[in-house]
Amino acid sequence: MEQDTRPTLLKLTVVTERTALSRSTLYRLIHAGHLNAVRVGKALRVSESELRRFVDALESGELQV
Repeated sequence: MEQDTRPTLLKLTVVTERTALSRSTLYRLIHAGHLNAVRVGKALRVSESELRRFVDALESGELQV
């Protein structure tokens, strides 16, 4: 059986729920390059692994919001 290795892309609404950050704060962080997002059509998506990296950086103190 083959495993699916495609990244899970999350809507910003999901990212706001998981991080308790506002949508405008997420846009600011994406624009500043602190959170990487991909554009799918007109929508922005954040990969599960990128969200984990971002949260780890916040927890370790490498990044402050």
